[in-house]
Amino acid sequence: MEILSTDILVIGGGLAGMVSALEAEKRGIKVLLAGKFAIGTGTNSSLANGVFASANSRFSKEEHLEETLKAGRGLNHLPLVKAMIETAPEAMETLTALGVPLAETKGGYMIDRPTGSSQLAGILLVKALAERLKRSTIQPLRSDCRGRRSSRGLWVPERRETRSGAIEGCSIGDRRCRGDLPEK
Repeated sequence: MEILSTDILVIGGGLAGMVSALEAEKRGIKVLLAGKFAIGTGTNSSLANGVFASANSRFSKEEHLEETLKAGRGLNHLPLVKAMIETAPEAMETLTALGVPLAETKGGYMIDRPTGSSQLAGILLVKALAERLKRSTIQPLRSDCRGRRSSRGLWVPERRETRSGAIEGCSIGDRRCRGDLPEK
């Protein structure tokens, strides 16, 4: 059985997992990225419409707040909504820097699809991030987990901390993973 060592194990091969892994790598952290299927496929991100609400030169933070509260019909948690609105432009800059083709719209941004393209915007989104991952040091791991216990799935039965500070106890396929705890 192959034993892998990492600083961070990111579980989930969609938009959030891929961006998290790439951001951690940018900070010099060794990353393993595990997903149920090939990274970027089989995720909600790949099926998404590729539209992101965010303030820009055509859509103010005030408009974003108003639209979000209206869509939430009073169920929004205002401090979280305000935090999202404040950080959304930076998130769009991060996606652009990672190679995601974004076009500014009245309500934020959308995936900039080539003229005549029939590909889903979500596919273009994850394709750009997957291409960036190929140029990284991040090791993608496919688990083939199909909701049943098998030697090919990702399982974290329990967290075990060794005397050296390593975390052990998850399996991906026929591999065992462990990672050192970050300094506090």
